Amino acid sequence: MRREAEKPKKYEDLLMAALHFDDADLAANMEGAWSDRQIVRMRARRRLLAFGAVLLIVSVPLFMFLFGAIGGSVALVLTVLTGLILIAGLMAAAHSVSQIARDLRGPVAEVEGRVALDTRAKNNKTIYYVKLGRVRFKVGKEEFLTFKNHDPYRLYYAPGQKTILSAEWLRGDAGSEDGRAEDWRAGNSELELPADEYADDTNARLTDDGELRKRDMTTAS
Repeated sequence: MRREAEKPKKYEDLLMAALHFDDADLAANMEGAWSDRQIVRMRARRRLLAFGAVLLIVSVPLFMFLFGAIGGSVALVLTVLTGLILIAGLMAAAHSVSQIARDLRGPVAEVEGRVALDTRAKNNKTIYYVKLGRVRFKVGKEEFLTFKNHDPYRLYYAPGQKTILSAEWLRGDAGSEDGRAEDWRAGNSELELPADEYADDTNARLTDDGELRKRDMTTAS
């Protein structure tokens, strides 16, 4: 049987897949509310963080026993360092759990404007950011590459965690084309990407249409 060619997905469908939301999620967020699925997901994240905190607490006696067997000043140093790491981990987990609880008690936040994509290198790892106005979101690589640099969006997010819940692409709104031409000149709508992330695309750049392309390396003779 001959298979029909799969139709290309609309950009909105790709955005939904990358950000993990659907029409029901978006409809709820547009009303400032959480969808049932988003509430379940956030509660699951909160339970996971709480479980991690419990594991840290349970591990304290184990570390004390191991370091006690070593003895001497080395054991004391290891005990202090481990204690500081455990305390920092517990504080981070408690803060995240508290943020999730506050977010779920309040409405979904909303921000609208043109996105600016940005990257930072940290510990030989690339961190991806989507910035809109004064709000900056830390996102994964797939989410990052799905956004179109400098295009207008409306983002719905958890205000405490700065987590994007859903998004609307406003490129088709009336006047967006004119606004884009006024705000961004052709030479300013490129984003340099770290070369180590694209070993085969050392001269790669992300253009304003969201496509990863190689820089033209030809020079005038």
